[in-house]
Amino acid sequence: MVIDDFLIVYSGVPTWAVRGEQGVGIVMNTAMQKAWKDTGEFCECAGSRLLRIKLRINNRIINVISVYAPTYNTEAAVKDSFYDRLNKMLGSVRSSEEVFILGDFNARVKRNDTTHPEELEESIIVGPYGLNHTNDNGERLTEKFGG
Repeated sequence: MVIDDFLIVYSGVPTWAVRGEQGVGIVMNTAMQKAWKDTGEFCECAGSRLLRIKLRINNRIINVISVYAPTYNTEAAVKDSFYDRLNKMLGSVRSSEEVFILGDFNARVKRNDTTHPEELEESIIVGPYGLNHTNDNGERLTEKFGG
């Protein structure tokens, strides 16, 4: 879909879904569109919650992944399936390529209130910038990607 000079690439909402409940997209300006065309307009959808495009920028390949994770009240099997598809998508990225993941993981991750930031382990994701608690989605996110 094109609006003005912007191209919108999206993974559509299935007909059975509640409108606005699922779907992800990436909006590209003209420079991004050229970088996307330079990769053969690579686009990969994994359901209605994951979308990946590739951009060639300064001879580097950049993978942009748009995510919209299931909400907290979704069944565990659906959440597991989402993370399985995301891991499969990430596993298909070549080690020479870069990855940017953008979107909403619907996760709450507790902050680490240490007064000595130099003591934080590399596996700490949020540091002092999180919330007062971690929800189920936050536990799932840090379990999968927290190191």
